Amino acid sequence: MTATMDAADQGLATKAARIQAMRARLSVLDPDQSRLFAETAAAASDAQSNALDELTEVIESRGVAMGFYRESRPRAFLAHEAVCRDARLPGVFPYGAEAAAVSASAAILYENEALVAGHGVRSALLAPVVAILGPERDWTVPEAG
Repeated sequence: MTATMDAADQGLATKAARIQAMRARLSVLDPDQSRLFAETAAAASDAQSNALDELTEVIESRGVAMGFYRESRPRAFLAHEAVCRDARLPGVFPYGAEAAAVSASAAILYENEALVAGHGVRSALLAPVVAILGPERDWTVPEAG
């Protein structure tokens, strides 16, 4: 478990960048990708709901206030809030896939906690986005064209 947590800790500096890249790429999907993302998100909704419950339990069991996460991960927290805000705006993410984008963002923001909850929790939260964008290590912000 220590090796897993150390690996997650090394990624702290990149949480905001991964969330921002995910947000940018999901907002410019072509129609076919949008449809596929919405379908994938719908198929994964039950698994994501269960995974979010497990993640929430781990976060609450730590007994720290939300302010702790805002202070310890400020850029990632702001990037996650931007995803949440975009999910409420029509047309930013494919209709029906908004919750999947927010869940994936939460899996990155609360990466250490998701790993404590279990690798399956993190994987379930990220699955619809990974199905569209590929592995996280490949996520980059698209160049302006």
